[in-house]
Amino acid sequence: MIALAAAHLSPLAALPSAFASVWQVLIGTFLALFWSKRTHHMIKPRDKIIK
Repeated sequence: MIALAAAHLSPLAALPSAFASVWQVLIGTFLALFWSKRTHHMIKPRDKIIK
């Protein structure tokens, strides 16, 4: 597969996917951190649990 891609595509063809993967990792990390901090503050403990 790599030989086929190297034969028909330039190395610059890999740049958009490389930027997209870095962008996805960074945004995913920041969103996971944001949502994890936000949900801890928004969850209210129950006063009593009725059995």
